Amino acid sequence: MVRVCSGSVLPHGEKGKWYLLRAYGNVGTDESQQLWDVTNPAKPSLLTTIVGGLSNTHKNWWECDTGIAYLVAGSASDGWYQSGSKQHLKIYDLSDPVHPVYIRDFGLVGQQPRADVGHAQNCMSAPGANCYEGTKNPPPGVHRPISMGPTVNRVYMPYGVGADGVIQILDRDKLLNGCKLPTASKDCATSPTQAEMLYPQVSYIAMNRENGGHTAMPILGVPMPEQHANYGDGTPQKKNLLIVASEETTNNCRGQQPHEAWILDITDETAPWPIASLNVPPMPGDFCNKGARFGAHAVTEAIYAPYYGKIIGVSWFNGGARIWDIRDPKNPQPIAYHIQAPGPNTIASCANIDGVRKCQNAAMNDYIEWDDRGYIYTADRAGGGTTILSLTGDALKAVQ
Repeated sequence: MVRVCSGSVLPHGEKGKWYLLRAYGNVGTDESQQLWDVTNPAKPSLLTTIVGGLSNTHKNWWECDTGIAYLVAGSASDGWYQSGSKQHLKIYDLSDPVHPVYIRDFGLVGQQPRADVGHAQNCMSAPGANCYEGTKNPPPGVHRPISMGPTVNRVYMPYGVGADGVIQILDRDKLLNGCKLPTASKDCATSPTQAEMLYPQVSYIAMNRENGGHTAMPILGVPMPEQHANYGDGTPQKKNLLIVASEETTNNCRGQQPHEAWILDITDETAPWPIASLNVPPMPGDFCNKGARFGAHAVTEAIYAPYYGKIIGVSWFNGGARIWDIRDPKNPQPIAYHIQAPGPNTIASCANIDGVRKCQNAAMNDYIEWDDRGYIYTADRAGGGTTILSLTGDALKAVQ
């Protein structure tokens, strides 16, 4: 899980160099967030450890044009609360990769260090000084933030991964500068008050207990084909969308709540609301009996041409890489998929199905991404490597 920025784009990077932001480890006792010099891809070199001694890391976001990095991290000693692990945000200015500058820690209301966590109240039913947001106390941690930079001024935060999910929309400027206000507490960066946690929050929406927030991908300015009446010249109304996925976390989908992806209308940011779902049925295909996980994982994160606002990709574990046409967001259409066949390097996945322990070889699509040339990349976490694809036929017509 890496991000790469050019030194020619970073405000204080060295022109001609390339830098890689890396989460080292996932769950342990000495994980870290690192910066590497990858100018020579054959000889990458560690530039600096941004923060070490962590117990959790995951997928970061790095704004190359500003240098601001949103690091998913946490440690047993920092006092931040979360169900299970303790990952939240540690925000750094990495505009000069050689000299990282710490900005602040941040997470969901109820995660901040406080003595009375065991007595916190749910904000939806009892707002007050000791409230938390969502269905779980302490609340879940963020999984993978996405920032739209200073122009859009929003950061999108999914919490919970596969259960007790919360989706949060933040004002980026308030998030980065809230602890610089004259009224800010002296410990705002590391131990903010509830008011300081709420200051950058535009809105949040709580998911059900069976689904979590793995990805929250913004797709802004999408025309709504059926809504022409709002404009006299026939121009369709445009909507801002958020594609949210809940990760399936077990190898047994029997009796499980379906882990899917949803399209949320966030045009009114204060009231996000689902308008469509992206679903892959287990039949035909008999996916629940093929081994490995079956369900959604991650949403494509490419915020550039040629596919932005036209199609969206969701990795579906043993259901493969799935692509939908979202040009009519209320009626998304599945247009393409690719399921990699198991190979000699495939790692067996085991599960108890109907009381019987089964271990089977099945591909498990982990991520689907594309570049500005239109090539599609899918990664198999069960050992099958990376496959490079391109759209053909009617699927290609959707983006032309």
